[in-house]
Amino acid sequence: MRLKKIKLAGFKSFVDVTNVPFPQEMTAIVGPNGCGKSNIIDAVRWVLGESSAKNLRGDSMTDVIFNGSTARKPTGQASVELVFDNEQQRISGSMADRTEISIRRVVNRDSQNTYYLNGSKCRRKDITDIFLGTGLGPRSYAIIEQGMISRLIESKPQDLRIFIEEAAGVSKYKERRRETENRIRATRENLSRLTDIRHELHNQLEKLHGQSQAAIRYKELKQQERLLKAQIAAIRWQHCQNKLDALKTDEQKLQVQLEQLNAEQSQRDLSIVKARQAQEQSSSELHTLNQKKLTLSTDITRLEEAIKHARQRKLSLQQDLDKLQIRARENQQQLIQERDRRVQLDEELSALEPEIEELEMQLEQAREQADRVSEQQQSWQDQWQEYQQQKHQLLQKHQVVKSQIESHRQQLTQLNQRRDKLTEQQGKVDLASLITRKSELTQHVSALENQLRKVQSGLSTHSAQASAKKEHFQQASTQLQQHQQVIARLESQIEALQQVASGSNDWQRKQQNFLSQQGLTSNARLLQQFSVAKGWELAVEMVLGHWLEADVVAQLPESFAPEQGALYLDSNNCQQSHSVPGTLSAQILNDHPIRVMLANVLIADNEQQARMKISDLQEGQSVICPEGLWFSKQWLQKGVLQGESGQLARQNKLLELDKDLTQQRHIEQTIETQVAQAKVSAEQVQSDHATLEGECRQVQQSLNQKQHELQLVSQELTMMQQQADSINDELAGLQASFDDQSEALETLLFSEEELAQQLLDFAEGGDSLELQRTNSAQELQQWQSRMQSLNQQLQQRLVKREQLVSTINNSALMIQRIEEQIQFSTEQQQELQLAQQELEMPLLDDQEQLQHKLQLSSELEQQQQQLHQHQAQANEEILRFNQSQQVLTNNIAQLKDKMAKITLDGETYRIKATTAIEQLEELQQPLKDVLQQLPLDAKENQWQIKLARISKDVDGLGAINLAAIEEYELQQQRKGFLDKQNDDLEDALATLENAINKIDRESRAKFKQTFDQVNDDLKSLFPKVFGGGSAYLDLTGEDLLDTGVTIMARPPGKKNSTIHLLSGGEKALTALSLVFAIFRLNPAPFCMLDEVDAPLDDANVERFCKLVKEMSKTVQFIYISHNKIAMEMATHLTGVTMHEPGVSRMVAVDIEEAVAMAQAS
Repeated sequence: MRLKKIKLAGFKSFVDVTNVPFPQEMTAIVGPNGCGKSNIIDAVRWVLGESSAKNLRGDSMTDVIFNGSTARKPTGQASVELVFDNEQQRISGSMADRTEISIRRVVNRDSQNTYYLNGSKCRRKDITDIFLGTGLGPRSYAIIEQGMISRLIESKPQDLRIFIEEAAGVSKYKERRRETENRIRATRENLSRLTDIRHELHNQLEKLHGQSQAAIRYKELKQQERLLKAQIAAIRWQHCQNKLDALKTDEQKLQVQLEQLNAEQSQRDLSIVKARQAQEQSSSELHTLNQKKLTLSTDITRLEEAIKHARQRKLSLQQDLDKLQIRARENQQQLIQERDRRVQLDEELSALEPEIEELEMQLEQAREQADRVSEQQQSWQDQWQEYQQQKHQLLQKHQVVKSQIESHRQQLTQLNQRRDKLTEQQGKVDLASLITRKSELTQHVSALENQLRKVQSGLSTHSAQASAKKEHFQQASTQLQQHQQVIARLESQIEALQQVASGSNDWQRKQQNFLSQQGLTSNARLLQQFSVAKGWELAVEMVLGHWLEADVVAQLPESFAPEQGALYLDSNNCQQSHSVPGTLSAQILNDHPIRVMLANVLIADNEQQARMKISDLQEGQSVICPEGLWFSKQWLQKGVLQGESGQLARQNKLLELDKDLTQQRHIEQTIETQVAQAKVSAEQVQSDHATLEGECRQVQQSLNQKQHELQLVSQELTMMQQQADSINDELAGLQASFDDQSEALETLLFSEEELAQQLLDFAEGGDSLELQRTNSAQELQQWQSRMQSLNQQLQQRLVKREQLVSTINNSALMIQRIEEQIQFSTEQQQELQLAQQELEMPLLDDQEQLQHKLQLSSELEQQQQQLHQHQAQANEEILRFNQSQQVLTNNIAQLKDKMAKITLDGETYRIKATTAIEQLEELQQPLKDVLQQLPLDAKENQWQIKLARISKDVDGLGAINLAAIEEYELQQQRKGFLDKQNDDLEDALATLENAINKIDRESRAKFKQTFDQVNDDLKSLFPKVFGGGSAYLDLTGEDLLDTGVTIMARPPGKKNSTIHLLSGGEKALTALSLVFAIFRLNPAPFCMLDEVDAPLDDANVERFCKLVKEMSKTVQFIYISHNKIAMEMATHLTGVTMHEPGVSRMVAVDIEEAVAMAQAS
């Protein structure tokens, strides 16, 4: 199996679809830093199922998607596909028959990952399962990334174990073991739940059995009750039918009388109708007159309102006209005033213009004078600034010289102090005593080192003895635990059998209570007083039956409890008997009177012999087989009822278990003695070992203390010598510095006197400049004040002019508005006068129409009075007819009440009859059948008494569960189903535990074999890589299932105590030795190395390349390197460039073709 190519799209820096082929066995990926070489390694790790973004150098899984560059936008998803050549059929399972296998992984911005296997969507687990045991995986030893070499060496024992497991192919066993453990856990949970359900179901069955028996009795009583209720309902129905026939006759008589009264009432109704028709005609005519009068009243009211409105409108128009005339006169007066005010404002504006021009001219002259003075002041300012700069420079020079003088004086003082201090220190240095102390400590350290070596040698010997004693103690303890488990198992079996044997039925418990009340004591049950030969337990149990449960008493009780079964055996009156050969009594092993009951039961080895003996049987004799076939001339019995067999077998089993338990306890005591001796011996060796360790620690502490003292004395002596030399050198330098500082101080004092004189001379020139500044400032202030005064006057005039202009404009607008108001008032007056003229003519017409309408209204009132008189006469006639009609109505009502009473009574009896029919339908009893079965002399009260008796019996049953019968049967079936499920689960649990044990055995064997082979290969590869030295693997624990793995390496000439003391290059070579040792045992399809040669020098790189080239015959190598030697080794070069910022591209070179082309040219 070989990796053919990688196809990337949108993965990290590979934004475009990029194919990376691997045609040769050794492919080197080269390119500058940061161009994306390691992204190819990350792509392979990612597509193989890596789920941690941290291992892909990111914070989240979406970080593998191209995030854009300066010239490109981010992509929406990342895709990586690996194509494998499987011609060697390295991959097993469903993919074994495929010559080419493709796996692909896609992730989008929503963190949704999708896996594809040969183009078909699959799960991540499907991908990882394919490569289990091949050495490939997201974190396998076949992919070595940057920094992983050093981490591999320094990893924890459990992490290093993972590489050995992958090489051994144990990873797939671990996965199966994990799945099996999950199944066992689920099975045990199911079994626990099932046990609870079965226990609960057993309790329910006991309750349901009693309920079902009560329900059967309840059904029988309810059937009788249903029949009685049906007969009572039939009796009631007969009574109701007789009553209904009598009521029907009475109802027919009353119906004839009612029809006569109804005919007379119809004649009276006809007369009333005629009178009401005449009344309605009068009412209709009256209504018509009322409508006409209402219309006329409405017209009169409308005309009156119109006349009133016209008069009000006329008055309102006259008032508006008067107001408009007054407003027109006011507008004329306001127009004249506003025109006079306009003329006055124009005159004021004309007078203000010359004043403004004069002030502007004066302000310009003052501004020119102020500018002249300002220029003079600026010239003075430049002279003053130059003066101040020169003065400041002199002051600075004077200050610097003074500070230098002070500094030199301080330095001279410090030099004197330092010289005195060094002279004092020079007298305190004592080197002779330190040299003597160092010599004494060196001798003492040598003596302690010799003593420590002796103690360590003895400690090593005791360690070996302690390990042997401890192992012996552990073996003995393990053996003791095994025997204790056997004893516990025997005790649990005995306890279970005793519980079954000691269980008693209800009649036995009642029997024992009765014996206690009678003052009798039961010696034991008969079952417990004799033993049976093996194989004949069932036969004896069949013959004796319930006698096995009988209580053996000293004398029989004088009386027995009523309604209670009992079974007793009088031990005093039982005669001792001997066994009869050829009968079942011969199978009783001890001498017991029970043999008498078995003397007439012959025995046969099998059914054929038993049938042959039947013809020879005498009266009262029978023959029985060991398998439970019991024959006589009149009957045949086979076995016993379920739940009643096995009592004697259990008794024999208990005896055997007691015997085994006694033997095991003797063995346990022997082993406990051995364990105690081994423990004492181990504790003694451990105590001696602890004593030696304490002595070793004490010597080591003394040695460390003396070595520390020697180191301190050596350091102190060195420091003292350095200090003496330093003091002498410093004293010589201090004297030279003191002379130089004295000379420099005299020079600075002379310079300071010269600068002080220059400052006095320069101060006189500053007074004249100060006087010029004062005069110029006063003149400038005068002109600025003049400018400010003129500017204020000018602003006042300008403001006044603006106000006049604004007022003039407002006045013009006011004049225009007044003229418009005058014109509007004139137009309104004309409109009002025209409206007054239009109101005069309609008002006269309305007054004439009002007079005409009032005359018509008077005529209509007279017609209404005549119609009211006709209507009163019709009302009196209708009242007379109604009174006579009321008498007939009362008579009809009385007849109807009688008929209603008859109808009500009939309906009552009909309802009762219907109720009786419904009761029969509810009881599912046809009326015809019930009447046929009903006795002629049946009375309802007698049948009610019978029904009450049955109801009392039903109530005596208490609460009844009618569904108990069916539920009991269903629960019985469910109990059987659950029992079968329980057996299946226990079988499955045993199968799964056997599978776990098998997986553990295979895992231990494979891991041990792989560990030994990898360790041997590491021991042979390490000297080859380093040119000497040694390395080996070691286990941290004893259990091969979870023990960790450590590595120890010592390069040539080194005796390091831990691997962490090795250099970076040594760690890298050691890790490569381990990886290649694993590859020798279980070579993965390919190996990817990311700059693993970075910490190696040229010599070690050549060794590394030689080893890779040697292993490339069986393993495909893909490695990233910056080393020229490693590049030369490759048969195919693949370059990664980043010509476009942030985007990686591939450049491939076949080394063999390149060499051929170079030779041809």
